[in-house]
Amino acid sequence: MYLQFASNQLQNNKNIVIEAVKQNGLVLQLISNELKNDKDVVLQAVKQNGLSLKYASEELKNDIDFLSIIYPDLYKIDNYINLINEESK
Repeated sequence: MYLQFASNQLQNNKNIVIEAVKQNGLVLQLISNELKNDKDVVLQAVKQNGLSLKYASEELKNDIDFLSIIYPDLYKIDNYINLINEESK
C-alpha cells in the first residue's frame, strides 16, 4: 500500500489508483472521496477484494444498479423476493 506515501496528485490520479486497487483492493480506503465515488475504481477494488466495498462512497454502496453489477445474483434474489411480496398482496 505504497499509495499512502504518494503525493496528493498521484493519489487522485484515476489511472494510478486503478492500478493500485487491482493489486490491493483495500487501497480504496486511502484514496480521495471523489475516487471512492468512481464506479470504475470501486469495481476494480471489489474485484480484487470484496471487502473493499466497505470503503466506497455511501452513494455507490446504495446504488442498486452498481451493486447489481458487483453482485448480480444478489440483485436477482432481491427482485425475486420483491416479486413474491407483490404477488402475495
